[in-house]
Amino acid sequence: MPSGKYAFVQMHFHTPSEEKIMGRTYPLNAHLVYRNTAGELAVVALLFEEGTHNPTLEPILAAMPDNAGGMETLKTLNIANLLPSNRRYYSYAGSLTTPPCTEGVRWHVLSSVLQLSTTQLQAFKALYPMNARPVQPLNGRSIQVGG
Repeated sequence: MPSGKYAFVQMHFHTPSEEKIMGRTYPLNAHLVYRNTAGELAVVALLFEEGTHNPTLEPILAAMPDNAGGMETLKTLNIANLLPSNRRYYSYAGSLTTPPCTEGVRWHVLSSVLQLSTTQLQAFKALYPMNARPVQPLNGRSIQVGG
């Protein structure tokens, strides 16, 4: 199991979500990717449903690259502002969701679902109508509850 101190590497979004909770899918998720000094990866997944406007997403959506694979750097963004107050999560060992789908990634899917407005979701989908890997079977993996 990966251990040690992790540093934030990057954040990206998928529509629809690449994770489900109790069989429910969500229209958007964010993956916060972290790496430790040994090069091991951990991802915190945030799930979003349509609802109220999310002001924390505004600078992110405004800076979103126009093409898949594009990158932008935000000068200031406090990642903690994206997180829900309830930090309970589901944890499992998995892989990256983009090629080469490298194994050995420690996943933490937060169980509290965040909201974004329909307008914000449509702005994302206008750039990326579908950029998600289908949800994969557990294949014998166990899921722990933490937080």
